[in-house]
Amino acid sequence: MAGAARGGFLDLSGILPGVAAALARLMHGLPLGFLRNLKWQYIASLGAAVLGGLYFLLLGRTLGIVNFGLYSLALSVATAIFNCTDMRLQEAAVRFLSHAEGPQGEARAARIFRLLYQIDVGARFGAAVLVGALASLIAAYILHDPHAALLIVLSGAVLLVSKLGNTVSVGVLRVTDRFEWTAYLTLADWGGRLVLTAALAVTGKLTIPLVLIVSLLISGGVNACTVIAAIREWTKRHPRLPPVDVALGAAELRKYIGSSYGISLSENLIRELDTTVVGWLLGIEAVAIYRMSKNFVALVARMADPVFLVLMPEFSRFLHEKRMDEARRFIRKLVVLLGGIAVAAYAVSVLAMPWIVHAFLGAKFAPVTGTYAIMVAYTLISMPTIWSYPLLAAAGRTDLLFRGHLTGNCLVIGLIFCLAPIWGVYGAAAALSLGISVTFCISLFLIWRTRVAWA
Repeated sequence: MAGAARGGFLDLSGILPGVAAALARLMHGLPLGFLRNLKWQYIASLGAAVLGGLYFLLLGRTLGIVNFGLYSLALSVATAIFNCTDMRLQEAAVRFLSHAEGPQGEARAARIFRLLYQIDVGARFGAAVLVGALASLIAAYILHDPHAALLIVLSGAVLLVSKLGNTVSVGVLRVTDRFEWTAYLTLADWGGRLVLTAALAVTGKLTIPLVLIVSLLISGGVNACTVIAAIREWTKRHPRLPPVDVALGAAELRKYIGSSYGISLSENLIRELDTTVVGWLLGIEAVAIYRMSKNFVALVARMADPVFLVLMPEFSRFLHEKRMDEARRFIRKLVVLLGGIAVAAYAVSVLAMPWIVHAFLGAKFAPVTGTYAIMVAYTLISMPTIWSYPLLAAAGRTDLLFRGHLTGNCLVIGLIFCLAPIWGVYGAAAALSLGISVTFCISLFLIWRTRVAWA
């Protein structure tokens, strides 16, 4: 009785040590570098989840359901255009800059380092020009408001300054094991946007253009710091060498980037195009419900992001050194650990969502409770199997990843067209959840069938 009194309704004194012991057994034997980098990525992801959640709640509460829907749709359409030029150069940086050994390797890595930045800068400016050129058409035919062209232009400006050189820089920071920098910068981005946006909200003068201008200033500054940090870390470890005549390996690089670009195009279907389709089929208020739910799901999915970001360099080392048995044991522990996290996160967040919506968003956002519960279900599959992507990418088989992502992501859009007219925003949420789940299942099947990672 005394023990129950100390622990209240549920005495955690005996449970918590057991949980800690189970986690210790799972962590035992994992590479120390992996655990150190994972710690920093979790600091970044959990911090971003808290700050990002507060940020979206603030926008939803202050802007209201219609303006939040308009903001989400404008930013989603501009992001969809930018994503069409996203070649996932972060993975290419990790793949081709991780093993620069000897003068020939150093010289080749230096050429690839410069080339990746040149590709990224050219692609981002091209996307910005395209957004500006199409702004009036997008405002008239997708947002159904000709005066909303300014929102499209501002969204494009935000994306340009926040993405210019970013993916390559993050890849370089991962290669140089400076994961703490990505943590600091991520927290600075979300924290700065939240504080400045909240200050404007207190004045009662917060508008969609002001929200975008705040993002432009904060995210642009943080991205500039990211690029500078990456270049400094790279040049510190790889001092400028005399010119060496070395083969670039262009065919392998071109094949890798081409497959990664195909994956990026297919993922664009669910990253932003799905929101555009929901807006076209169901209207602005449905976009607000769908996007708010998706934002919260993304915050839960961030719990696995640190593992995803840290895994590719780790798998690259496993495969390069042919430590296959160790890699398999590593994966089994990840499945158990991430599976447990997924179940706990699903249960807690679904139970908490009705209170969050009622307390912070209001009655008009009430459908978020149901759409979130449907949408977040895919994390029960994606989180325990998230290792499949970096494993295949580290093995150089982005062509296999492309097949799975194209199939699953096309399925998302197809199901939205089928289910949204019948069940509204709930059908769209189910389409997203089913399609993403299928994507991860296909990746697992391809790993099992080809055994390419263990060859």
